[in-house]
Formats: sequence, structure tokens, C-alpha cells
Amino acid sequence: MTCAAGPGHWCKTCGADNKCNSCNAGYNLSSSGTCEAFSCSTGADDGCSTCVRQSERTRMNHCGTCNAGYKLSKTGSCEAFVCTPGNGDACRSCPTLTKRKMDNECNACNPGFQLKDAKCIPFECSVGVGA
Repeated sequence: MTCAAGPGHWCKTCGADNKCNSCNAGYNLSSSGTCEAFSCSTGADDGCSTCVRQSERTRMNHCGTCNAGYKLSKTGSCEAFVCTPGNGDACRSCPTLTKRKMDNECNACNPGFQLKDAKCIPFECSVGVGA
């Protein structure tokens, strides 16, 4: 194998052993000294809705956007929005996963709490002068 430097899948730099020393953005150095593309495929659920451009990928399945009910993690993968029903200001019930747009998004609240911007907040009482 003769090392050749260039764009894309070609080596970024070559070593004295005629193998790649480093790869261009979006490619990973294999154990055999060649540059292989970080692949990315789209899919349902926690799969990618779209992938970032090849030159921006830093890992396999580096997502650009996620499917409904999922958010992009710091590492570029998709993870589900979480919602755990509970007492007090926790949600009494949560939307189905594909309807969620944020973590702990509620669709119903416990007694004494009201839904505001998909969160449960305490009812407010103010004492006033009657008419």
C-alpha cells in the first residue's frame, strides 16, 4: 500500500511506513493505517432523523437531528425525552414519547397544581377586596 494524502478518504498525513498517520475530518484511522468514513444511517426511534455532513462527523451515527420524542445529546446521538410521573409538582401524566418536545413535559398535573407551558406549577391565590 502506498500512502496518498488528499481530501476525503485519502490520508491527511502519511507516515514513514507508507500508512496514514492521520485522517481528514469525518474519517477515522483504521488499525490497518487507512482512513474509513464515520458512517451514519437514519432510522426510527433513537436512530438519526438526519446525519451531519461527512466532514463534521466525529463518530459513527453522528446525528444532525432526531426523530419526534428524542433530543440530540452532546455526543451527537439521539436520546428519549424523559418524563417520570410523581407527586407534587411532578407530572400526574406525561404525553406519549413521540409527542414530547422536552424533558418532564406534562399533560396533566396533580391536585393543587396547574399546567403552564407543559410544566406543573402551584395554583396561586391572592387575597383581594371583594366587589
